[in-house]
Amino acid sequence: MLKMIRFICLLLLCLLLPYRAVADDTALMQMMTQAMARMMAAMAQLPPVQSNSSSPAPPATDMTWPWLLPFANPVQTFSLPMPNQLLAPAVTALDGVWEGRDGGLLIIGGTRFRLYQPNAGHVDGLLQRRDNQLALYNPSNGVTNAYEYAESQGRLALRDRSGNLFLYRRLWLDQMTPNEWGGGEVNSAK
Repeated sequence: MLKMIRFICLLLLCLLLPYRAVADDTALMQMMTQAMARMMAAMAQLPPVQSNSSSPAPPATDMTWPWLLPFANPVQTFSLPMPNQLLAPAVTALDGVWEGRDGGLLIIGGTRFRLYQPNAGHVDGLLQRRDNQLALYNPSNGVTNAYEYAESQGRLALRDRSGNLFLYRRLWLDQMTPNEWGGGEVNSAK
């Protein structure tokens, strides 16, 4: 009988614990936000899904994107690595998760990016950096956007050719902060 009472008490305790944890909405929301950002950062590192289309992409020349001449031929620059090319891209100060003013996320990993827009889905693409220039290529629609960028102390500013300014702040999540890695160019995970 004593074992049965202990079991019922333990069962009631187990049933009441989740309700107490849900009562603190802000902590739950922060935990869920961090979990989703980690998941999105991990998904940004995955190779894009290849479509089953049998038609090849149209041929491109250097004049296809004349505004990108400083970046060379984007078809070669943004081409996907062959399966036997398993070398990881170098980690730079831009790699990581960035949050925009509108709540959107920009996730950069190597030569790939993922842009989450609030209530509008996401865009996967390829990027190229040179000096203070950044080119974001969206292979699903073939559009390339060029930006000037500046990064300092966890802040990122992108300016397009029209002068529009996009501001982001770094979400550190489980990554080292600048104080931990000395503020250098390399940002590595713990």
